[in-house]
Amino acid sequence: MSKKSYANLPDEFVIAVTEVFLDPNRAQDRRYAADETARIVNERWRAAGIDFEITREDVYPIVRESRRRGHLIFRPPVETSLSRQIAARFGVSDPSRLRVVASRSGVDLVATATAVLAVERIQELHRRGREKVHVGLGAGWTTMHVARQLALQLVGVSDLPRLCFHALSSSFYIDQPQVAPVAFFGFFDKIGVETEYVGLSSTPMVRSEAEYAELKKLAGLREAFAAAGDIDIVLTSLAPASDPHGSLNRFLDDGARSSHASSLAVRKLKRAGWIGDLLYRPFGRNGPITNDVGLRAVTLFELEDLATLASADDKFVIVTSGPCGHCGQTRSAALRPVLEQERLKVWTDVVTDLPTASELMH
Repeated sequence: MSKKSYANLPDEFVIAVTEVFLDPNRAQDRRYAADETARIVNERWRAAGIDFEITREDVYPIVRESRRRGHLIFRPPVETSLSRQIAARFGVSDPSRLRVVASRSGVDLVATATAVLAVERIQELHRRGREKVHVGLGAGWTTMHVARQLALQLVGVSDLPRLCFHALSSSFYIDQPQVAPVAFFGFFDKIGVETEYVGLSSTPMVRSEAEYAELKKLAGLREAFAAAGDIDIVLTSLAPASDPHGSLNRFLDDGARSSHASSLAVRKLKRAGWIGDLLYRPFGRNGPITNDVGLRAVTLFELEDLATLASADDKFVIVTSGPCGHCGQTRSAALRPVLEQERLKVWTDVVTDLPTASELMH
C-alpha cells in the first residue's frame, strides 16, 4: 500500500484497523501490536471475501489517519488536586471552574478539554429550557483547535438544542484566513444538529473609537453587533504581550515597521502596562486598558462586556490558556492578572495545562 493512499482509505477499513489495534481486551505484547493487528484484520477481510491486505508498516499511519478524521476522541483527564490548589491560591470559590489538563504536550489536549467543557455547558443550558444556544467564537490558532474539537465532541451527543455560532472578530491576516472565526463554521456542518451562523467580516483594526462606532452602523456589521446580546457561551483564548506570535502582537509589530500609528500604539500600550490581550482587547495588571492608543480591534465584546456576561447565571465565558502553538511559550503571564484582578473577572471557566499551572503556583 502506498503511503499516499491512506487518506483515500474507506472509513470501514480505517475503523477496522484502529479497533483491533486499540482493543483493550487483547493482552498483546505492544512490541508486536502492529504485526498482530495486521494478521487479525487480514484474516477477517479474507473471511468476508474482501480483497485487501495491509502490512505491519501500514498499521500506525492508518491509526494516525483515524485520529485525523476524528474517529478517535480524547477526553483528557483533569488534575483536580492542582485545580483546587490554584483556586485556593487565587481566591476562586468554585474549583470546578478551573480545569488543569494533565498534559504537557501542546495545545491539542487543552483544546479538547475546552470542547468537552463547552458541550457540558450547552447541555446545561438545554436542561434549563434553552431550545437554541448561541456560541461566540474568538479568532486565532487556539480557538480554531477548540472549535474543531467541539465539532467532533458534538457528533453523536443526544438531547442537544439547536446551535447558532457567532464570529466575535475578524482575522488579522489575509494569508491566514483559516484562523478567522467564520472559517470555523465549516467544522459544524455535519454534527447532526440544526445550526445557524452569524458572521463578522470586517477590517480587523480601526484608528479611533469614532471610526469604530461608525463601522458598527454599516449593513452586514450592524446585524452582527445587534445579535451579540443573544450569545450564551463565549469561547476564546488569551495571549501575553511577550509572545511575538500572538495575533495582536504580530499585527502591531509588523505594522510598527511601516506605520507610525502602529509604532505609536505599541509605545502607548507599553506605557499603560500592557500584559496581555483577550479577544484582541488589551489589559494590564490592574484591569482593561481603555486608553485610546490610536488603534483598536473590531470585536463584538469589550472586556467589560465579557465581565457582565460572566456575572450572569445563565451565560458562560470559557477562556483557554494553552501554550503558544508556534514556540510553546505558556500564557501564565497573561492568565495571572485575569485570575487575580476583579476588574478582569471576564470568565466563568478557565482551561489550562500543567506547565501553566506550575508557573501560576510559583
